[in-house]
Amino acid sequence: MPSGGWSKGLTKETSPIVAEASRKISLALKGKPFSEEHKANLRGPKSPEHRAKTGLAQSLALARKPKSENNFAKWTKEHGFWNTGKKSPEASIRHRAWWASLTPNQRAEQVLKIFRGSARRPTRPEVLLDELIEKACPKEYIYTGDGMVIVCGLSPDFLNINGQKKVVELFGNHWHEEDEEEARIKKFKDFGFDCLVIWESDLKDPETVMEKVRNFNREVD
Repeated sequence: MPSGGWSKGLTKETSPIVAEASRKISLALKGKPFSEEHKANLRGPKSPEHRAKTGLAQSLALARKPKSENNFAKWTKEHGFWNTGKKSPEASIRHRAWWASLTPNQRAEQVLKIFRGSARRPTRPEVLLDELIEKACPKEYIYTGDGMVIVCGLSPDFLNINGQKKVVELFGNHWHEEDEEEARIKKFKDFGFDCLVIWESDLKDPETVMEKVRNFNREVD
C-alpha cells in the first residue's frame, strides 16, 4: 500500500477502485447546492482563518491548553471525580442499606462474584502486612483476601489456620471510615470470630504492628 493513504498516487484513470469511489461521491452530491463559503473551502490551500475553524486546529488548541484552563478539569475540581478521594454520602448510605438487606448467603454470593470477576491479588500494603504477620506469628495465618474464604458475607484478609477463629483485616485509610472498625469487629464476633483491624497508616511502624498481632494471637476468650 502506498504510504500516506490508500489512494496516494492513484487516479480514476489508473485505478478502478478510485474511479468507482469517485463515481459514488459524484452521485451522492449531484443536485446538492454548495454555499460560496463551502466552494471556497474546496479550492486550493486553506487560509489560516479557515484552519483555525477546523476541528483539528481546535483539538490541538485544547491539547495544548493548560489543565487548569480545561473545562473538564474545572468541573471535576468543583464536583469531584471517582478518584479524587471524595465519596458521595448518599451513595454510601444507599449501598449500606442494600447490603444490610441481604442474607448472609446472598452476601457471600455477591462477594464471590466480585472476586471471581476481578481475579484479585494482594495489594502492596497486604503483602507488607503478610510479611509482618509471618514474622510475628510464623505459620499462624494465611492470606485469604482473594475470596478464598467467606465469613458472614465478608472476605477476611488473613485467617488463622491453627485452630483459632481469628481474622486480621487491613483497612485502607482512603476507603474506610473510623466507625467501620468497630462494626467490622462486631460483625465477625456475631459469627464466632475475633477480628483485629490494622490500618494502612499503621504499617509505617512495623514493630508496633507485629506487637499488636502477637498480643491478638495470644488472646484467649
